[in-house]
Amino acid sequence: MKKPNEPLRSASQRALAAVVTPEFAQAAAALWEAKSTLPEPLHAVQNFVFAIERPAGPAILRLTHESHRSPDQVEAELRWILDLAERGLAVAKPYRSNNDAWLETVASSNGQFIATCFERLANIEPSSDDPASWDEQLLKNLGSTIAKLHRASREAAWDPAALLRPSWRQESVVRNFHSLVPASEAAIHRAYDRVLAELDSLPRSPDSYGLIHADLNDSNFFLTGEGANVFDFDDSCYGWFAFDLIVPIFHFPTADQATMDAAAQRALRWLVRGYERVSRFNRTWFEWLPLFLKWRDLITYGFFYEQLEIAALPDTLRQTFLGMRARIEADQPIANLGPAG
Repeated sequence: MKKPNEPLRSASQRALAAVVTPEFAQAAAALWEAKSTLPEPLHAVQNFVFAIERPAGPAILRLTHESHRSPDQVEAELRWILDLAERGLAVAKPYRSNNDAWLETVASSNGQFIATCFERLANIEPSSDDPASWDEQLLKNLGSTIAKLHRASREAAWDPAALLRPSWRQESVVRNFHSLVPASEAAIHRAYDRVLAELDSLPRSPDSYGLIHADLNDSNFFLTGEGANVFDFDDSCYGWFAFDLIVPIFHFPTADQATMDAAAQRALRWLVRGYERVSRFNRTWFEWLPLFLKWRDLITYGFFYEQLEIAALPDTLRQTFLGMRARIEADQPIANLGPAG
């Protein structure tokens, strides 16, 4: 079900995609009383995501293969989303199925898929092509939204015993990095080990470390007049709160690399100011941000090998991939964030 202009998935992902036919998605959608029209596939990686119509209105169907997440991990994700909603945060809430379940398992010829259904938010999507649209108001509001997520995480005092989400170190790309990336890329492997060792040395106090979204790029939130509606908590994990602020910076749209440093410094300043409307941003965290940017490069690089066919990358993605390789080999983050604090 590859859509036009989508990159070719890796062989393992293509095998899963072959199973997720329109009829397969339609049968899963019927578990949430979806209308009989075929679900509309939406751009996604790792999961298979569709727009569907329910009697109550538009919704999102997500199919997650058991090789990516276990039912317990998906259930924990949904529990966190529901807790956030109860605390007043604007998130895409899940719907119960016809069987009064938050999730359903659907058998296929290639293992089980975990089906979930979410409300479809109707708001303004941030532009991934227009750097000027990422202005002070947008970034301050996004910073405040991130701080609210973190405050809710601290208040709930989640830990792996209470909520079975992985830690940042347990994600598949992290666990399998050395087998995903060809051994011939020795400099990449050395950089990975070096950055991983630095991350392992960072403090993990309740003030700085807890349950985070971990993937707040421009595809995972919609804009509102007061902040952002957040969705796609599939990557949520236990990690450093400050990591959530570097993700939108890493994916910040820029006209060219020459403007990236100034744009990133400005974006960070506004994100932090928005964050501090809600919670204190620990000054020590500034020292960690360049390391987190390097880590984002590394896990995204490994993700490309895990999810995509590298030899068939479209030109734009190939340039992105080669840019990551050059930065990793040079031990440089995507942007210079300026003096700490």
